[in-house]
Amino acid sequence: MIKQALVQVKQWATQHLSTDLTQRLVDNRLAPMLIAVILATTFSFGRIDVLGWGEYLFTVARVLLELSPIFVCKYLSINSRGMRGVMAWLVGFVAFPGAAFLLLNNQVLQAHWLISDEKALYILWLLEVAALAKYWLGSKLNHLRFKPSLDNVFLVILIGVSLFMAAVFNSIDDPLNNQPIAMVIDIKRNILHFATFIAYWLQFMCVYGALYLTYYINHHWLINQVLKRHGVYHYIWVSALFLLVAGPVVSQVLMWLPINVESYTLTGSTNYYPFSVLNLYIGFLVILFSLPLILTFKLQVDNTKLAQLEQEKLKTELKWLQQQINPHFLFNTLNNLYALCLAKSEKAPELILQLASLLRFVVYKGGNERVSLVDEMDYLNDYIQLQQLRVENKCQLRVNLPSKVPSLPISPLLLVMFIENAFKHGVEVSDQQSQLDLMIEVSGNTLHFCCKNSMPEQASSSDGGIGLVNVQRRLALSYPDKHQLTITETDGFYRVELTLELL
Repeated sequence: MIKQALVQVKQWATQHLSTDLTQRLVDNRLAPMLIAVILATTFSFGRIDVLGWGEYLFTVARVLLELSPIFVCKYLSINSRGMRGVMAWLVGFVAFPGAAFLLLNNQVLQAHWLISDEKALYILWLLEVAALAKYWLGSKLNHLRFKPSLDNVFLVILIGVSLFMAAVFNSIDDPLNNQPIAMVIDIKRNILHFATFIAYWLQFMCVYGALYLTYYINHHWLINQVLKRHGVYHYIWVSALFLLVAGPVVSQVLMWLPINVESYTLTGSTNYYPFSVLNLYIGFLVILFSLPLILTFKLQVDNTKLAQLEQEKLKTELKWLQQQINPHFLFNTLNNLYALCLAKSEKAPELILQLASLLRFVVYKGGNERVSLVDEMDYLNDYIQLQQLRVENKCQLRVNLPSKVPSLPISPLLLVMFIENAFKHGVEVSDQQSQLDLMIEVSGNTLHFCCKNSMPEQASSSDGGIGLVNVQRRLALSYPDKHQLTITETDGFYRVELTLELL
């Protein structure tokens, strides 16, 4: 009992707890802001002596406390509507950072005891801009041509980094001759010298655009054309040839930008020598680091496409199997009707009425993926009554169906195949008195089905048809790991037991 309980607890934890935690972490809009806390703690290592995990966790707690007003305002903006939410957001991402910048940059008011600095605020702003962009694109993406592909993601990063570096360079005089450059943005100076900011931005777009061009060629030509078609060996030497030929040319073009000075350039070599190995080294790093990202992205896209194709294949196969059931059942029933009409039986009109009711269900609901268990039970009742009209003199029929069933979904025409086989191969072919017992119980969301029929002394020469094979395949497709089917032949009886989880 203890072992079984532990197994059940493990299964529940695997199916629910891990999923819930992951879902909560992904859906929580405050969680990404923890990145700023961890990075601010990492940046602070240069100013404080962190000796172990205790000091590290204490530093994380201090940074979290210092940035907590932004977290609180973010929470209030998420859970408030109208002007209150807007005001909370403005306080958290405008007023508080503005006051923090004033405190950190004013020599009189500067608080040296603070661990978090401008970098943490920049990161929080970047995360919030990304969250707002995601929210906006979530409702507008269908109307835009922008697609979140790997190329577009890198393009957005290129534009963002170019804007940031342009703002940094525009915040100081003659930045390349005043090394090292402080990563500080003077908002007032950028507004007053906006034309210079645009000039810096366009030049940084050229610099980082050269890196993007290297990535793009690697993605769409070297990988898609060379590596995919000709293999690793050709990919290596073609990539090397591309870097050796394109590297000096691109470096020379970048050196002509007005932002570069004679003593320092924004190229890998930082000088006016376009043939430097360092310039090739930058291109090599771009190819080296983009290669696994591109291959991983392609693998994910291919797996997604394969999963979609497999899903469509299963749906098509399941639909075909359901359609196979309808003519199979109709064929058997019409044969029975034909026999009664030849005998001029008074039961024929009643049989036709029952058949019309059954066909109504087959036509209008038999092709659905799921139907109500109530409708399925009504269909089984009609079917059994139809069969009783034919075999009441040669079969002892005992039926135990629930009078009330919950409105649970079930695959249509699933259970009737077992009953139909019982009549066809156990009752109709027998020259002696036969027996058929049918029981259905519903407990919670679990259905228990049992059908037992006597077997004739001489088995029928005809085969079992496609019914049983189809229903087994349908169970495998519609209820994977949610059903248990047992078929046994003992003591002259053929017994089918099915346990089915309907949710």
